[in-house]
Amino acid sequence: MDWLERDPHAVHLVRFIEAIATRYIETMGALTGCDQAVLWRPAPDLLDFYIDLGYTSVIRRGGAVLGLRKRLTTAQTATED
Repeated sequence: MDWLERDPHAVHLVRFIEAIATRYIETMGALTGCDQAVLWRPAPDLLDFYIDLGYTSVIRRGGAVLGLRKRLTTAQTATED
C-alpha cells in the first residue's frame, strides 16, 4: 500500500487495489481476534476513499491525520464472504 500511496494518481487501478488490500487486512485482523484495523499515515489524497471503506475514526495529532481506525468483528467477515 505504501507504494501505491506515493503517487495515487499514477496507477489507474489504485482504488481497486487499495480496496482489496484493506479487505485483506480486515479479514486477517478479524480472524485473529483483533477488534480494530488502523491505517497509519494514510495518503491525504485517499482519505475520503478510506472513510468510504469504513475507516471513520480519525486519529489526529495537532491538525495532521496520523491514522484512520475501523472497528472489526468476526461476524462482519463471515457475512460479507
